[in-house]
Amino acid sequence: MTLGEIILKYLDETGISMRELGRRAGVSHQTIANVVKGDRTPDLATYQKLAKAMGKTPADLFAEEAAEDLDEDAELMEYLQELRTRPEMRMLFEHSKGMTMEQVKAIVAMIEGFRNT
Repeated sequence: MTLGEIILKYLDETGISMRELGRRAGVSHQTIANVVKGDRTPDLATYQKLAKAMGKTPADLFAEEAAEDLDEDAELMEYLQELRTRPEMRMLFEHSKGMTMEQVKAIVAMIEGFRNT
């Protein structure tokens, strides 16, 4: 399911307009229309605003978008569930964005050291 399809489903279920969703998200209704048409992929900030305006988290939206592709990948679904339900896991994920592989490996080694004590 695409983000545009998710938005259309939300609009249909709630009865609100693209203009109203845009107002709630702090983006133009044209931005909403472009995402729905597939003409625009929102940046992270817009993605987060849309999720919040629809009463969801970005992880929820991502899971809905990826659901069709993830049916066969139980491990990835488990990771998504962890991100959804455990704030400490989201914190680790958020702070690891932009790190190099070497930095991530160093952090993993530290975590493994804590687990072994």
